[in-house]
Amino acid sequence: MMKNLFETGTAVEIPAVLANRDRRVAVQQQLMTKQQTVLAVKLNLAGPIKNNETIQAFFLTVKWNN
Repeated sequence: MMKNLFETGTAVEIPAVLANRDRRVAVQQQLMTKQQTVLAVKLNLAGPIKNNETIQAFFLTVKWNN
């Protein structure tokens, strides 16, 4: 049986989604001014659930620290 990824998690309102997007853009622009390569990994998640253990695990697998 397949687990529904969006059954549990933190619901996020649109203003918070937009604020997070603006924050990501600012960080990316700052990195680009330092001639850094920027690799952005994002998920377009339908519905109000934008964060839970499975989603966090996905991002931890693709996170790359200096």
